[in-house]
Amino acid sequence: MSIRIHELAKRHHMEGKEMLSLLRERGYVSADTKSVSSTVANIYVEEIEKELAAKHATENPTPEPEVVVAISEASVVRLPAGVFVKSAADVAREKEEAAKAAAAARAAAKSPPVAAVASVAPVAAPVSTQKAPPPPPPTPRAVALTSAPVPVGFKQPGPVV
Repeated sequence: MSIRIHELAKRHHMEGKEMLSLLRERGYVSADTKSVSSTVANIYVEEIEKELAAKHATENPTPEPEVVVAISEASVVRLPAGVFVKSAADVAREKEEAAKAAAAARAAAKSPPVAAVASVAPVAAPVSTQKAPPPPPPTPRAVALTSAPVPVGFKQPGPVV
């Protein structure tokens, strides 16, 4: 397999013409190659990538990460406008209110009911005790008589007496 010169240049963030001149210097492409649309064999691509990776490593050594003691802006949580966050005191207060409400509901359930209003009784809608009539029986279907070929060895039944 091979790769086009302009694709190789794009991989290494170079201009196509620069990559073409570099390949000509190394002898990886012929001197009369004029276009970055020409291809380079994979063996030469591997050599160029090794060379450029080594050059990149010597030019840009990886810096050691700095230890940051202060709180950076990245760790600060930014909430959208209108968001309400409860504090621990708010949660504890809500639990106490819920417990008081539950205790009041239990106390109300234990106390005798207040005088019931007997003057107005709910009226129930009349209920029919009759069952629905059964569905009608299925109607017989007409069978079409056709003159189909009779299989070999099949005896037709005689007349019914």
